[in-house]
Amino acid sequence: MKLTGDANIHYQHQKGNIEDDASWEYAVHLLATAKVNDRMNVNLGLSTDDMSFDDKNSASSGEDHKLYVDHANVEYNAGKNVNILVGRYDYQIGNGMGLQYGDTFDGAQVQFGGDHWSLTGGYGKFKEADPEAPDPSLLDVKTGYVSLDGMWDKFGAGVYYNQFGDTKADAANLDHILGGYAFFKFGEKWNLMGDYQRVSKDKETSADKDGNLWGAKLQYGEAVPEEKGSWDAWVDYVHADKGTYYGSTAGWRDGGYLGYEHGVKGWGVGFDYALAKNVVLAVGQTFGTKNTDGDGTKQKEYTSAELDFFF
Repeated sequence: MKLTGDANIHYQHQKGNIEDDASWEYAVHLLATAKVNDRMNVNLGLSTDDMSFDDKNSASSGEDHKLYVDHANVEYNAGKNVNILVGRYDYQIGNGMGLQYGDTFDGAQVQFGGDHWSLTGGYGKFKEADPEAPDPSLLDVKTGYVSLDGMWDKFGAGVYYNQFGDTKADAANLDHILGGYAFFKFGEKWNLMGDYQRVSKDKETSADKDGNLWGAKLQYGEAVPEEKGSWDAWVDYVHADKGTYYGSTAGWRDGGYLGYEHGVKGWGVGFDYALAKNVVLAVGQTFGTKNTDGDGTKQKEYTSAELDFFF
């Protein structure tokens, strides 16, 4: 059996929203992988969630946060280029920047792959939601999904589609998401990625319309946890129309920043640096942030600094 994991200490700040003790949080994740035979693995993961220094209850009460299972699945290689995954696993909407959702998911998926392509389809339900997310959020919403991805030496691209169809999705006024992404590598150090989603509502209203969620990122270098002294620097941009972001982003920005009530557009800049083997400092700062309601009101900027330990 193989045991891996990570721990982090995270500082974040957004004036009037995340300040003082609430700016500090920490988390630990453990993942055990057991090989059943040449074709099958079983995975079990535990997480503390993000535990805030602003928690008011005692550590033993479990009222603020609880240790929970974030992975419990079986992986099966059904033959050449065919893999099946059943249970609880990490799922990200699309294989781009992970703007919309990248968190715990209960379901099943099948993946077919070749040397330069993969076709993935699955069905299940989302098992996390941001604390700031409106009710109803994506929690327990069911979705069927499919993605087609291509990968070459200096270029990759993919398209993806999610269909939502249960009563919880209707309550969240969400019908489907169609998206696509591409990334380019040029020179020895430069990487450029773009990701776009069209979010379609179950029933459009004047206050809740179909909209776009997209982003782009330009990065120089790469911070590799195993290589002390490796680093990268980057700049990115996100644009979320009002009502298009549903929560639990896999990106570095806080969910509340991405604008549940007003939408948001803005820039970010940051770096990652391997201070020691398996110790990485990741820093990000937004700037030029405005809402997307039409009047372009300036929003509060967001700061993030995280120290990650991998083992």
